[in-house]
Amino acid sequence: MKPSRHEEKTRVIRVQYRSFTGILKQAEFAGKFLVAMVVFAVAGNLFVDWQNQSQSRSESHSGVERRWQHARIRADSAVKLMTRAQKEDTVFGTGWRGGPCTGHILPQPHVGLKTGLCLQDSPMGIRFADNVSAFPSGLNVATSFDKHLMRTYGEKLGAEFRAVGAHIALGPMTNLMRAHAAGRNWEGPGGDPYLAAVSASHIATGIQSQGVISTVKHFIANEQEHFRSDSSSNLDKRTLMEVYMAPFEACVRAGVAAVMCSYNRLNQVYTCANDDLVNNILKGPDIDFQGFVLTDWDAH
Repeated sequence: MKPSRHEEKTRVIRVQYRSFTGILKQAEFAGKFLVAMVVFAVAGNLFVDWQNQSQSRSESHSGVERRWQHARIRADSAVKLMTRAQKEDTVFGTGWRGGPCTGHILPQPHVGLKTGLCLQDSPMGIRFADNVSAFPSGLNVATSFDKHLMRTYGEKLGAEFRAVGAHIALGPMTNLMRAHAAGRNWEGPGGDPYLAAVSASHIATGIQSQGVISTVKHFIANEQEHFRSDSSSNLDKRTLMEVYMAPFEACVRAGVAAVMCSYNRLNQVYTCANDDLVNNILKGPDIDFQGFVLTDWDAH
């Protein structure tokens, strides 16, 4: 969808972590988020660790905690060295068509974030760049029904993102084609929740095997492109959990580091400001997502 006049200007990426009710407490909020965000800069072996550990559905909460423990300790130490202004600079990003990154987090060299963080589209390759590969669509990859191909696809994507200096890949996209004329169905894995879960989790794992953060999106029920900022996807709890949540849960089990919340509302509440959705479901005891949630660029 063509960006609005407002979107053409410098955009602000509003990244959220844990408590929406405490968002006005800027220093506390920033500190909590940085425990997740600075992980990338100070724990370069995190993704290798993910690949060497079991991702079974039965994994306990303590098992998930152990995977993140070393990185969290190092991130906590880094955050203690930062001023309030530096924390705020690290949880708010800038940039839209203004350089090699779709979005950019400012560097904090004194705590190891030497070059900042470069966020790049898209799920099918590098955006706004020359001399890069055009990868097949997510729909093509999913309908191969080939897990090895899905993983390899993610690895090749991750390698190219890393080669151009991107730290965070804004993909895979895993919406489910609820509206057949939605506009971006080709980008995702199709309408079957199980196939979407398998495809997205293998692609995300492949991306992260190359030392690049994968961001599964758009969370959740972002099932039409036109007027998505003003629409509400109204779902009962069972449909939400058994159908729309399946690909995201699979990616969490696979160790994905980031989830992008979407422009639309879920049951009349904007997804990025939906405390129950983010904190009780995504980060709750059943799914137990330990990474960070970032908004789609101008999402509420």
